[in-house]
Amino acid sequence: MTVTLDTAAHLSPALARYFERTWTHGEGHRLYDAEGKAYLDFACGIAVTVLGHRHPAVTAAIHAQADRLLHTCNGLGYLEPVSALADKLAALLPEPLDAVFLANSGTEAIEGAMKLARRASGRPAIIAFSGAFHGRTYGSLSATTSNPNYQRGHGPLLPSVLVAPFPDIYRLGEGDEELATTRALEALDELLGEVGAESVAALLIEPVQGEGGYNPAPAAFLRAIRERCDAHGMLLI
Repeated sequence: MTVTLDTAAHLSPALARYFERTWTHGEGHRLYDAEGKAYLDFACGIAVTVLGHRHPAVTAAIHAQADRLLHTCNGLGYLEPVSALADKLAALLPEPLDAVFLANSGTEAIEGAMKLARRASGRPAIIAFSGAFHGRTYGSLSATTSNPNYQRGHGPLLPSVLVAPFPDIYRLGEGDEELATTRALEALDELLGEVGAESVAALLIEPVQGEGGYNPAPAAFLRAIRERCDAHGMLLI
């Protein structure tokens, strides 16, 4: 069946769609619509299906787990595949990190990280950066600055979420990475001075911005904010 605007009448209009097409299946790097036409899938489910559609190893793992157990709540105990994945991820982490929190989405991961930072530090403030996208639930939305439409009509958002300039090489540095880094650090230091670094729980940054323009943060900037976090007892997310 082809889904049209009429047949989709009961789907929330808040979920905007770029194309009025109905996708029936995928294979590798291609998506197929209801008419059987193939399309190259450059969206990859917002980078979720980077191994392609119906990858044999992925579908086999899903099938095998579905045959054993689809769902239970965390409070009842442990699941072997979850523990095995946590072990593999922990082996890749730099010291002293040795534990993981698994979530369904980046938004949930950010929510958890913001809560953990405030709880662990006892401090209220979170500093995010211009052009950031961290999600659209209330905590993550408060730190999302890539598009003002995301926040419009949803205030008031979380208090004490502040914004510093991202070291965008072209917008802030006029094409010069060192200049962008210097300007961004000067602005960050000024903000820390205004609010008091002792009140800041964490700095929240994307090493490579997505919606903000696919901008990588200069390595020197990331090292510098790591040093500031260590010096002032702030966490780096």
